[in-house]
Amino acid sequence: STEGSNTLSGGEKENEKYEYVRESSFALLKKKDTVGAMDLLQRSFRNGADKEEQFKWRLLHAEIAVEALKPQMAIALIEELEKDISHFRLEEWQPDLAAQVYKLLLNSFNRTQLDHSRLESAYQGLCRVNTAEAVDIKF
Repeated sequence: STEGSNTLSGGEKENEKYEYVRESSFALLKKKDTVGAMDLLQRSFRNGADKEEQFKWRLLHAEIAVEALKPQMAIALIEELEKDISHFRLEEWQPDLAAQVYKLLLNSFNRTQLDHSRLESAYQGLCRVNTAEAVDIKF
């Protein structure tokens, strides 16, 4: 029977929702509706099924904050993500997710915005989880 072949698995539904919210958030930003984009992301975060899903929503929230030219907001969100990386040992269990946080920090901020030791720490984290991604990072 092909009855179930047209249904999405839980992971596929989650990815579809994530992509929809991502596209919608960036579309709202283009319309200069930063509040609408942030609200959409905050609601998605609150409705996250588990810590991993909430982590992904928070990471997207930080990306949108960078894009919206809200660096202090982005830094606050990234700090929360870094706490989760440490607490849940994501470098070991979810290295790709940890790498995304480190890359966002390193690609979005410079020495005039963040202390050099903070950037160095993120670079070291990226090197631990993905040396190939770390090669092209300049700070």
